[in-house]
Amino acid sequence: ALGSAACVGALTFGATRYIRHSRLLCSAASPSERVGDDLQLAEISVGASHVLLTSPWSVAFSGLQPIVPGHCVVAPLRPVGRAPELSDAEWLDLWRTARRAQAAVEGTHAAGASNLLLKDGTARLPHLHAHVVPRLVGDFAVSDQVFDAMDGWAPTAAAAASLPAHVKLPLLADHERKDRTPATMADEAAAYRALALAGAAAKPKVAAHTFARFPIAAEHVFLESPSGLSVAFVNLRPLVAGHVLVTPRRIVPRMHELSEAEAD
Repeated sequence: ALGSAACVGALTFGATRYIRHSRLLCSAASPSERVGDDLQLAEISVGASHVLLTSPWSVAFSGLQPIVPGHCVVAPLRPVGRAPELSDAEWLDLWRTARRAQAAVEGTHAAGASNLLLKDGTARLPHLHAHVVPRLVGDFAVSDQVFDAMDGWAPTAAAAASLPAHVKLPLLADHERKDRTPATMADEAAAYRALALAGAAAKPKVAAHTFARFPIAAEHVFLESPSGLSVAFVNLRPLVAGHVLVTPRRIVPRMHELSEAEAD
């Protein structure tokens, strides 16, 4: 049941209607207020007062051991561990919910940027989820520390003590990463292209791309969406083997600037 002070609003994005219940967005609501039902994140029961947004297939939680003010976590309602287990409808809904959550927390905390990180297949919390972290100047001594904080996050203090320890991925420092040759990158893209297009009746040509101010040769692009609005290409200096980039065709600095077609 909804208390009289509950902050409840409806948001519409595309064909999806969201229900918003949030202490973050309504100062009248109290921290102890309960809105709707408790929900599960892996084996952890999350109190309903932490629900920021709900949709048919996804939920956004706020106030769960936030690494910065406004940090929220978006997860499918169905407890799957890997992205390929989601239906197309669930996958689209997850990111639509993330965009709505991002708009809510950025507006509340006057943030002009965010980090979004999808945790897919982590042993630490075996429930697919995405972090939405609004960023402010000076919030971390070194900006990239936000990624370690997201990687080591747990929804409760008890969970942090009981979940498997976070294992940091060994990465080369920026100065240790070297530019790869165009031929090496073309070979990698060709291998991915063959896998992505296996069984296709026709092998569509991919065009060159511009990533911010950087030209990307056509032979380094290995996949284009059916709409032509998004592309995937190999990395000049990958952090690890298989690290690739996916961007919209159009140069767009912020997620909220994407059209619905581009976002989907």
